[in-house]
Amino acid sequence: MITQLLDCTLRDGGYINQWNFGKKVILSIFENLQNANIEIIEVGFLNDKTQFSTEKTINPKTKNFDSIFSEINKKSMTVAMVNFGNCNIKNIDEPAFLDGIRVIFKKHNINEAIDYCKAIQEKGYKVFVQPVSITTYSDSEMLNLIEKVNLINPYSISIVDTYGLMHKKQLLHYFELINKNLNEDIKIDYHSHNNLQLAYSNSIEFIEISSKRNKIIDASLYGMGKNAGNTCTELVAMYLNNYLNKNYNLEEILIAINNNIIKYKKDDKWGYCLSYFISALNNCNTGYIQYLKNKNFDLISINKILKNLDKEKQLIYDEDYIKNYLLNSIN
Repeated sequence: MITQLLDCTLRDGGYINQWNFGKKVILSIFENLQNANIEIIEVGFLNDKTQFSTEKTINPKTKNFDSIFSEINKKSMTVAMVNFGNCNIKNIDEPAFLDGIRVIFKKHNINEAIDYCKAIQEKGYKVFVQPVSITTYSDSEMLNLIEKVNLINPYSISIVDTYGLMHKKQLLHYFELINKNLNEDIKIDYHSHNNLQLAYSNSIEFIEISSKRNKIIDASLYGMGKNAGNTCTELVAMYLNNYLNKNYNLEEILIAINNNIIKYKKDDKWGYCLSYFISALNNCNTGYIQYLKNKNFDLISINKILKNLDKEKQLIYDEDYIKNYLLNSIN
């Protein structure tokens, strides 16, 4: 069994600064991660609704990343992410700098997303299948997805805990279900968020699962990422060094954090807080929390409101729905 570490700072961390790291910082972080022996580096989002910028890690075409990293002597595997529907297949050129593409998609888009993954695969990329909000999947729905995934045999499929809702038992259950039914050569990835302060402990549980399956563990520098953030690269690298005889250079990771990440953390833009706990407590998209806070509701009131939202609306943020809900509840 091989466990690879994937750093997603330049992609998930981009939610903090609108992906505007600046080219100098982008290259600096990438070089530090390579020097730290990180196996897989996620360099950003592919989104053809954006304009090309060498200063950002969100760009419309694969060739844009070829341009940004043209001066890099690449050693690590490099990947970018597509939110299904945000990048036409014509904007994905033959592989050059990027080795793989991770495709995130919602449950109702499974069939179209798998076809899209196959099209990317046919262009020569390693494909990472990333079903978001995995806690919304029943066992039968997950088995249906696995059946479709096996037909295209991608590089990996991910357990994506989009809103940090997962506890140990859930993680182990999903892993067992996927592992038992997935083609043996497909890797299983785990992507966590820290709403319940379980990102690191769940990551360790994932690493320690006894299995012949090759695994990938996602992490970001200092946990930089959307809302409550992710598992910390520095923590996972330390653990893997100590217990799986890995050889990650922690000094290079600390240099990357000190020189390029810690300035963002000073504004406390990610990490555990009661708002994200309440969203996880009620299985809700964090967009509802932000909307209600902007309307000056306190946390007690927000908790009461979230408890009463329709289940089918909880994890898919719908501003019109919450507006109407509030109007009806007042009336």
